[in-house]
Amino acid sequence: MGIFARINVDQLIAFLFQRYTEEGGFATAPSLPATIEDTFYVTDILSILEQLDKGLDLRSRIDAERLAGFIRRKYDEEKSRLPLRLIYYIYRIGKNIADGPVFSTEKFACTKLTYENYFYLQELERVTAEAKENLPPLNLARCTCKDVFFSLLLVPQPDALPPVETIATWLRACQNGDGGFGFFPGTTSFLENSYYCLLALSLIEASPADPARAEQFVVSCQTGAGGFARSIVGAPFPESSWHAVNIAQRLEQTLGVCRT
Repeated sequence: MGIFARINVDQLIAFLFQRYTEEGGFATAPSLPATIEDTFYVTDILSILEQLDKGLDLRSRIDAERLAGFIRRKYDEEKSRLPLRLIYYIYRIGKNIADGPVFSTEKFACTKLTYENYFYLQELERVTAEAKENLPPLNLARCTCKDVFFSLLLVPQPDALPPVETIATWLRACQNGDGGFGFFPGTTSFLENSYYCLLALSLIEASPADPARAEQFVVSCQTGAGGFARSIVGAPFPESSWHAVNIAQRLEQTLGVCRT
């Protein structure tokens, strides 16, 4: 049985649309204003669900014009202090809803170069020669699973990463007895860490130490409200639900065909 067969998709969809606001975007909770982050998480989840089930027609339930207006207002209000991550989310929202950017982003600066920010620059086609030169090698003794994941998406230089076998061993060591993964070996399981570790393993065509427990951890994070929490005990949010759906999509595609 695939992981999606164990997820209550109908309840998840209801949970997401409960957060659709009059502003045109989506909120963390029904009583809160819409945010760029939550609008990205929800629209991306809806896009993935439609890919997995061609019978679903979810994005048509969103008013694209109203959503574009919401994004433009948020950008105009906050563009001087928007982090690179949110610029990338705005770009992705446009791709999810209108098959293209909601608007053309203006020139911006990246003040802190990390593997994550380098990925955003790359996706936005803003990577400079200076950025390529200043990206540091990955040090497994001083990083988190998030750093490992983004470094594997980039691989800017052949000698910037440890051997694949070393990375796979480190990622497997992040898995705990409950099936979830920590920030690094020996730390508490959370859904976002499981996302980074499981997708990083799939990028190097490796499997987790215990795939069945990894899947069970993800499924167990779905709450009675329909959304997913970041751990087995917690409140559900669009962000955690996004991590869960992305994990489920990747597990459906990769488990059982890994080589390392």
